Amino acid sequence: MKRVLLLLPLLLLLAGCQVAVVPVSGTPTPQPLATMTLAPATPLPTSTLATEATVEATSAAPSPAPSSTVTSQATPTPEPTLVSIPTASAPVPRDAIIPFDMTDSPEHLIGSYVNAINRQEYARAYSYWANPPQSLQDFTAGFADTRSVLAMVRPPMKEEGTAGTTFTIVPTLLLAIHTDGTRHAYHACYTLSHVAPGAAGHPTPWEIWEATAVEAPNAGGWPFLLACPRADQLPGDFSGERETPERLLASYIDAINRHDYQQAYAYWENPSESFDQFYTRWQRVDHVALLVREPAYIEGAAGSMYARLATLLLITRSNGTRRVLKACYTTRATNPNMTDTPDAPPVWSIMQAQRQRVKNASGWRLAGTPCPE
Repeated sequence: MKRVLLLLPLLLLLAGCQVAVVPVSGTPTPQPLATMTLAPATPLPTSTLATEATVEATSAAPSPAPSSTVTSQATPTPEPTLVSIPTASAPVPRDAIIPFDMTDSPEHLIGSYVNAINRQEYARAYSYWANPPQSLQDFTAGFADTRSVLAMVRPPMKEEGTAGTTFTIVPTLLLAIHTDGTRHAYHACYTLSHVAPGAAGHPTPWEIWEATAVEAPNAGGWPFLLACPRADQLPGDFSGERETPERLLASYIDAINRHDYQQAYAYWENPSESFDQFYTRWQRVDHVALLVREPAYIEGAAGSMYARLATLLLITRSNGTRRVLKACYTTRATNPNMTDTPDAPPVWSIMQAQRQRVKNASGWRLAGTPCPE
C-alpha cells in the first residue's frame, strides 16, 4: 500500500486509489483519513449527466503553425516586472514563495490553498474549508511528506445556486513532490461554495466544500477532461465575465468554442492581426479546453494591473486531430482606484500570447511554465 498523500484535507488521497465520499452534517466526526472527503450539506443536483466523451474530443487549435508562435499587440505598453513562477521540478524554499491569499473567485481559492500548503502555512490552508473534515493537528500531519504541490485548474463556466449559496465544480490537475523526491499526479474535483452577497449582506469568500481525487500516473491530456463529468452540467453560466484574468481567459476560450469569433476577438486590447486573420486561424478548431496554473500573481504599474497566466490548451480540430499547447497570456486591466468608479470590478483584456507545441501531453512534461521567468 502506498503511503497517503494528504494534498488537501478534502482530497485526502490514498495514492493509487479513488477517495470515497463520506457525507457530513454539522461538525464532522473524525474518520480514517484515507476514506474521507467532505460532501455538501445541500447536495448538488444528482440528475444523470452525460460524460465528457464528446468534450474530451474538445480542444481547439489554430491551423498548422510553427512549434512556437507569438501573438502580441503592435505597440506593447511597457509592462512591470512580474513575479516569476517556479517550475514544479525545482521547488523553492517556502520563504521565497510570495504569499497569495485571495478567495474572491474559485480559481483564486485553489491558488491560495496550494500557496498556503507550499509555504507550510497549514492553519491558513485549513481555514479555507467550509467544514474541515478533521482537526488542524491531523490536517497538518497529513502534509509531513509533501515538499510541494503544483495546481492547474480548468476555470469553471457553470454554477448551481440553492438556498442563498452558489456551488461550482473545479477540475484540477495536482502535481506533488514528496520529501523523498518521488512525484505523484492526481486528477481532482473540487466543489466550492459561496454565500451570495445579498444573502450575507456583505461580500463573502469562496470556500472548499468537498473534493475527490484519483492518482493518475499519466497525468494531464484528454483523460483529465473526464475527471469531473458534472462540471459542465450545472445550470448557471459564467460566460462573458472579465473580473479576473482567469475569468477573462475562460470567457475567451468559451467564445471560441461557441464559434463567436467576433466576441473572442473583442477580448484583445490591441490585436496584432486583423479579424479575418483571427477567424482563419480558429475556424478549423472544434473545441479548446483551458487549464490555468494557480496562483497567478497580479502586479501594478502606472495605473494598470498586469498578470501573466501559464496555461495549457487541449485542442481538438474539426477533423478530429488533437494537439496540446503551452501558452503564456499577458493580461491587463485599469486599476479601479485610478478611475471615477473605484468600487467597480476591473475589466481585463488580453495583451499578448506566447504559445509552444507540446508533443507529449502526459505527466510532468506539462509542469514547466511557458511564461518567462
